[in-house]
Amino acid sequence: MIDTHCHLNADVFEGRVESLLKESKALGVRQFFVVGWNQASSEKAVELAKRFPEIKAIVGLHPVDTETSQDLAWLTPMIENNRESIIAVGEIGFDYYWHKETHQHTVQTHVFDQQMTIAERFQLPVVIHCRDAYDALLMHLQNRGGTYRGIMHCFGGTPEQAKGFLDLGFDLSFGGPITFKNAHIARDVLKNTPLNRLHLETDSPYLAPHPHRGQENTPTFLPLVFEKACEVLEISANQLELILKSNVENLFHVKTK
Repeated sequence: MIDTHCHLNADVFEGRVESLLKESKALGVRQFFVVGWNQASSEKAVELAKRFPEIKAIVGLHPVDTETSQDLAWLTPMIENNRESIIAVGEIGFDYYWHKETHQHTVQTHVFDQQMTIAERFQLPVVIHCRDAYDALLMHLQNRGGTYRGIMHCFGGTPEQAKGFLDLGFDLSFGGPITFKNAHIARDVLKNTPLNRLHLETDSPYLAPHPHRGQENTPTFLPLVFEKACEVLEISANQLELILKSNVENLFHVKTK
C-alpha cells in the first residue's frame, strides 16, 4: 500500500517518524508521500525524503496559508535543488471554508495560478486541496483551458463534480471519510471512479477512519481505508494493490515497492 498524502512533517509527529514508518510497513504500507503546506513544512518534507528512502516529498503553499504569506520565491529553487526527492507541487487549491471573503478568494486564485505555472514548468503533477469550493475551482480550471496531471486530494465533492475533474485529467484520491457511516456520497463517487484514476491516502494526522474517527490519524490506519475501498469496489486486495501501484507510477513517475 502507498499513502499518497500524509503530513509526517507535522509537529505532532516530531521524533516519531521512524517508529511510525516501521509500524506502518509492518502493516503493509510501503511508501509515503509527505505533503507540505508552506515553506517550512515543505522543507521538512524534503528533509524526510532525503532521510528515508520510502518517503517522497510534495511541496507547495496551501490556500489557507496565503493569509499569512503569498511569497513563493522559495518554491522554484526548492524544486530545482531537490529533483530526486520532490514528485509533485501541493497541496495547493481553493479553501472557502476557512476563507469566506471575496478578497481572500482572489489571493488564493493568484497563488494557485502561480503554483500551477511552476508545476507545468517542471512537468510535475499537482496535489489539490479543495474545501467548499469545488464549483469555483472547476470553473477556474475550465477557464484556464487544457488538461491537467494531478490528484484531487481527499475528494469530497458530488458525482457531477467528480466527473468534471476527471474530464480535466485529474485523478481522485480517497481517505478516511469513505469509512464513515454517513458517507454515502463519497462511497458512491469512489465506486464510479475509473480504476485507473484512483488513489488512497490518510491525510494524517487528520481524518482518521472509522472506528478511530476524531482521533489522531497516522499511516498505520491506511489498511482500514484500503479494506473499505475493496468492499466498495467489490475487488480483491491483490487487484486493488496492483491498480494503485500502477496509478502511482503513471502519475508521479516513481517506482513503487
